[in-house]
Amino acid sequence: MKIFSLKQVTGIIQSKIELQFPSSFWVRAEINRLGYNPHSQHAYPELVEKENGRIVAQIGATLFARTFQSINANFLKVLNEPLKDGINALLHVKIQFSPLYGLSLNVIDIDPTYTLGELERERLETIKRLKSEGIFDANKKLKQPLIIQRLAIISGEGTQGFSDFMSVLKNNEFGYAFFSHVFSAVMQGDAAIESIQKQLSRIQKVRKHFDAVVIIRGGGGNVGMTCYNNYNLSRSIALFPLPVLTGIGHSTNEFVADLVAARTSITPTGIAAYLVDRIRDVEIPLLNAKDIILREIPERMATEHQLLGEYAFELRSLARLEMNRHRESQDRLAQKMIFKTNRTLSKEHVIQENILNTLTNATKNLVKSEKQTLRLGKDQLTRSFKQAHSEQSQKIESLSETLRLLNPIELLKRGYSITTNEKGILKSIKNINSGDVIITQFQDGSIKSTVN
Repeated sequence: MKIFSLKQVTGIIQSKIELQFPSSFWVRAEINRLGYNPHSQHAYPELVEKENGRIVAQIGATLFARTFQSINANFLKVLNEPLKDGINALLHVKIQFSPLYGLSLNVIDIDPTYTLGELERERLETIKRLKSEGIFDANKKLKQPLIIQRLAIISGEGTQGFSDFMSVLKNNEFGYAFFSHVFSAVMQGDAAIESIQKQLSRIQKVRKHFDAVVIIRGGGGNVGMTCYNNYNLSRSIALFPLPVLTGIGHSTNEFVADLVAARTSITPTGIAAYLVDRIRDVEIPLLNAKDIILREIPERMATEHQLLGEYAFELRSLARLEMNRHRESQDRLAQKMIFKTNRTLSKEHVIQENILNTLTNATKNLVKSEKQTLRLGKDQLTRSFKQAHSEQSQKIESLSETLRLLNPIELLKRGYSITTNEKGILKSIKNINSGDVIITQFQDGSIKSTVN
């Protein structure tokens, strides 16, 4: 039997692999973990392939420092995104086998245009999914306040974009006042997704204090912006109960977060200018109306005052004529009414005296009759009470005697006994077990027994 050393075996494997795969080739895979080492500046990517979310293939790779720097710079130039975990990539690789470190892929290059296509596919997939759920335009359809002045701002405090935004609001030439509260968040990279969603949840709890949410970012370049194509973040914005305004500072195509927001601008200052202009659009018609009112009121009042004077003069003339015409007939009518009133009052006086006498006599008779009825009722009630009292007294005496005879002490006096255990009176022999302790109570004492 021939025996090989481990070095011989690994050397054979190495030669076979180098013979079978003499040149480099392209492979499509997901960079599950980049594995960048900041000290050596090498990267050791973990490449995987997934089906239905499950890893079906996996291999380690090596990306040396100089190659890593070149590829990363190319990614930043083409995608505005660095090499990172979780991206799908097309990698130019060569298989290598080291007797010491085993099998791996040596990465020679990575095509950023392929990853760009994958990112665009993710963007389109997010849009398609939101539209299929019927929520793509949900935030745009919210009824916005006529004036938006109370702002919940999601941004990184101290950034240039935030400062520019606040400067436009505070220094607007019309002197409009805005109330704002900052909900600080990470605004780029994968960490921004969870950070912004967390702040949206906080704002939702106090949404009655705000008119709108403003998501602004600026001063950090365009790196790490693909987070704004994320489905979960875009869905949170689309379903938010307040209008969401985005100014995330980019010059490329709109991200999904922009598309689902109620209003968007490529810069934070653009959103600030929109808020100022919105109030101005409301104020201008009001100012015009004020000028018209102030200009026309004196003229209108003078015209109406003149008309009122003319109407008053005509009214006084007509009133005098009408009063003179009706005065004589009113005097005759008044005399006639006085005569009829006096005659009616005399008749009513006689009728009222007769009614009063009749009521007085009827009342006296009724009182007399009721007194007699009360006396008879009182006598009958007294007799009934005495009889009922006697009957109830006899019943009480009978019940008292019965209760006395039922008293356990009386039973003991008649020769009976009572047997109990710790649970109470024993009523059946079925309730007694061997070894139980029982107590028998007689009239003049008790005994304790153990059941055998």
